[in-house]
Amino acid sequence: MIAGIVYALGQLGDPRAIAPIRKTMLEDMHDGSLTRERYRAVDGPYTYVSQIPFKLALAMLGEEEYLPVVRAYARDTVMGPSGGIAILMEMGDSQIYDILLEHLRSEESSYRLMAIRELVELGDEKAVAAIKPLLKDDDETVRGAAKWAIEQLGAERTKLP
Repeated sequence: MIAGIVYALGQLGDPRAIAPIRKTMLEDMHDGSLTRERYRAVDGPYTYVSQIPFKLALAMLGEEEYLPVVRAYARDTVMGPSGGIAILMEMGDSQIYDILLEHLRSEESSYRLMAIRELVELGDEKAVAAIKPLLKDDDETVRGAAKWAIEQLGAERTKLP
C-alpha cells in the first residue's frame, strides 16, 4: 500500500513530495517497520526491498543520486525490469537504450518482448539492427514482435526466414 502511494507521488512530479518521501524512507530505515530483506540488482548498489519504491519515486522527482538504483532495477532479471524501465523511459534517461538492448538478449521471452515494445516507443531506427536477429528467435511471439517493430521503425519490410 505504501509503495503504491509513494510511486504515485513520484509520478505526479511535484517536488514538494521529496521531503515527505525522504522522511518516510528514513523512518523505515530506523524502525524497520517494513521488510528488512536486502536486495541487490545486477551490479547495482545494495538497498532494502522496502526502500525501492521510495528511491524510484525520488528519482522520478529529479533526485539524481537515486538513478543508479533505478538503472540497476531496470536491468534486474530477478525482480523484473518493467518498473525501472518505465521510470527511465519517462525520465528520458541516457542509459535506457543500452538497458533495453541488454534485455533483447535475455533468456526470458517476456523481457525480449518488453524490450522490443519499448525500443519502438523510443522510435529510434538504429534499434532495427539489434532487433533483426530476433526474427529467428525460438519464440514465435518474439519473432512476430520483431517483425512488427522493424515495420514500425520505418525500416524496409522484412520477411521471416
